[in-house]
Amino acid sequence: MTTEERLNKLEKTVRLLVIILAICIGGWLATGLLYFRGINTGTVKTDTLAIVDKEGSPRLILGVFEDEPYLNMLDEEGEPYLTLGLFWSKPFLGMYDEEGKPRLALGVVEDKTVFHMYDKEGNIIFSAPQ
Repeated sequence: MTTEERLNKLEKTVRLLVIILAICIGGWLATGLLYFRGINTGTVKTDTLAIVDKEGSPRLILGVFEDEPYLNMLDEEGEPYLTLGLFWSKPFLGMYDEEGKPRLALGVVEDKTVFHMYDKEGNIIFSAPQ
């Protein structure tokens, strides 16, 4: 193969790559425009949003209960592992074991930070402030 033939083949390859790149960029831009246009066209309103696994079981729930927002992460059985939300208009974080029993609670009560750790029976094994 001569140098000229090799250059012609290389030019064709480069042109093809440029066309493919232009198509990819165009598709990416069109997808982005459609995505952002869809976001700005309306609002979805609901009091609860559930994200489910392949079997249809809820694994993450975002909702509002008695005008307080919350986020629950659930195990395969539907038991909570983590709760994050507002309770009595104060922030709260709760972690639970595989039986759904509380193991850790962090929150604000009467403008004081409260931290509790629990054993398997639900007894407080550490608390701050004391």
